[in-house]
Amino acid sequence: MPILVGTTAPPPVTPVAPSLATDLFWTSAPTPEFPTGRRTQLTNWQSYTRGIVVRPGVMGLLMPTWDFFADRSPAIDGETIRGVRAAPREISIPLYLWGADRDECLTIFRDLISDLNPQDGEGILEIREPAGQTRTIGAYYAGGFEGSDDDDAQGRTWMSAILTFRAPRPFWEGEQWSRSWGIGGTVGDFFPLLPLTVRNSQVIGALTVPNVGNVRAFPIWELTGPFNSFTASNGRTGKAFTYNYALAAGKKLLIDTREGVKAVIEEPAGTPINQWQRMTAGASLWPLERGDNSVTFSAPGATAQSQVKLTYRPRYLAAY
Repeated sequence: MPILVGTTAPPPVTPVAPSLATDLFWTSAPTPEFPTGRRTQLTNWQSYTRGIVVRPGVMGLLMPTWDFFADRSPAIDGETIRGVRAAPREISIPLYLWGADRDECLTIFRDLISDLNPQDGEGILEIREPAGQTRTIGAYYAGGFEGSDDDDAQGRTWMSAILTFRAPRPFWEGEQWSRSWGIGGTVGDFFPLLPLTVRNSQVIGALTVPNVGNVRAFPIWELTGPFNSFTASNGRTGKAFTYNYALAAGKKLLIDTREGVKAVIEEPAGTPINQWQRMTAGASLWPLERGDNSVTFSAPGATAQSQVKLTYRPRYLAAY
């Protein structure tokens, strides 16, 4: 006898969102031909006939390695750690490039190695997430494109290599963070929003300045006169510095606390003037610690023209 079989509808099809990849860019050091460097997308799949892609196996994007400085005693087991320092970072990027023909492949290759020359100076590696977050790190090309003319490394229209970069500063940097203060309130959008006022000889305290990274950050202070002097201190660490000299109305002073820079520069019309000698003895060009920092500054002699601007690049342990 016939068996009745009901019809079965196919399962519903769930739309799949397009895959959004993390992008990797290289910006070359400035040259006469490219004064701001040339930016190349290393994750630039253009078509099946031409492009550049990063293959699986990238290394060096996460935590840096660490150097430990320690003392050992012949009478005590183990050691005493005296200091910890992040070591220079090495980053390895497996790369594959190809062109529609031999000439196009060589053109892509020649443009890339021209931008990798470490004698031109430090370039910038940039990681950009699909949501728009970016992290950058200064680096030098160190190796990988020396050449291996075999079937595993290159063909007539393609080449592959594992590029190695050396980053002398091991931390990744995020987008610039900046806030300004002046008479009668904030010039920028400060958090928390407070009706800040700078009066003659008044100390402005308990300003919460967040360090949005997870590593100490070193700010740049930009002061606009007039001031009789300027003092800034960090309540988290108790460190402070004082610029003990008058700054005329409309003049600008940069106090750069960044590691390897440490500069105090007045910017009048014409040549900048080194004013490091105007800092008081024992001044500490302190960093912003992780999290919120309670910042206090005083500016005797300030007027409605006086402004204080703080800028820094947040630093991170990893590219993500």
